[in-house]
Amino acid sequence: MPRGYARYVLGVMVGINFLNYLDRYILPAVSTKI
Repeated sequence: MPRGYARYVLGVMVGINFLNYLDRYILPAVSTKI
């Protein structure tokens, strides 16, 4: 398994967690303001 692949998988996992964080915290805050 090449090193770049592990870094890619880690980046994808972090990206998914970040999107879940945005969906859970940022969007409700924005919708309450609107």
